Formats: sequence, structure tokens, C-alpha cells
Amino acid sequence: MARKNVETYIVEGTNWKCKVLFNKLRHLSPEDELIEVTTQCFEHVFGKYPHMDVIDIFELRDLNTGIDYFKNIEEETIPDPSFGLLTKVYKKEDIKNSDNHYVVQTKLIFENASNIEAVSLADQLEQEIKTKNPDFVASIKSLMKNTYVLKYGDLKNS
Repeated sequence: MARKNVETYIVEGTNWKCKVLFNKLRHLSPEDELIEVTTQCFEHVFGKYPHMDVIDIFELRDLNTGIDYFKNIEEETIPDPSFGLLTKVYKKEDIKNSDNHYVVQTKLIFENASNIEAVSLADQLEQEIKTKNPDFVASIKSLMKNTYVLKYGDLKNS
């Protein structure tokens, strides 16, 4: 039985995916809703609230081998969740419709979650990427000018 006012989202990081059951208790703009869903997920994945029943990590890959820990439980070490400059979020019903996928600036999500250490790591990552590929960071910043959430298709087509 479906619960009223609950929507299921998928949030994708660099090597992980989570299912988030989001309870719409108050009116939020679509952009604010995506930011809130992603923030709740980050609070769970990156340890601020590690036991949230409404969030389920269903994929966690080792970046070196590509092995999904949840499909290969015999793995000796569990990979740590990692992040990039952007994080993808979409409603579960849109899993195959990338036109309805969005990206959010990861640093903003860490700021919203009050995870100061991770904000610093996100800054370091951005500086590393700027050093190796300054045009990439500049493109993202120009695409996301005046917005926190961008349609994934806009990013793919740039």
C-alpha cells in the first residue's frame, strides 16, 4: 500500500546509489525538494545520521575493480562512498527517463547538511579538477549560474 505524500527518489554519487523515501510534509519548490532529498541522503551516507530507515544504499562499487559490494558480499573490504562535483537525483519512476534526471552541486549539499569537513574536501576536489581540467569546472559553473539544480540533459548536451 502506497503511503500518502511519500515519493521515492534515487540519489547517485560517484560509486554509490541510494533509494530515498521522501515524505512531503510541507510545500517545497521542486528545486528545494531535490536539494532536501539529496541532503537527507548525504546525511545518511556520509555519517551524520547513519541509521535512517527511509534511506537505503543499494549499490556501492569499488572504484578500482568496479565490483558492487552488495552483489559480491564475499569482498573483504567495503569501499567508502565517494563524491564528485555533482550528484544526480531523480524520482524512481523516472529511472529510465534521463530527461527527468537532475544534478546538484555536491558542495552545496554538504553545506546544507552542515558537514564542514566534507565541504573542505569538496573544495579540495574542485581545486584538483581545476588544475587538471580548468575548462570542465568553468563549464559546470557557467551552466549552473543562478541555479542549484540543473537538468541532467542540459549537462550532457553542453
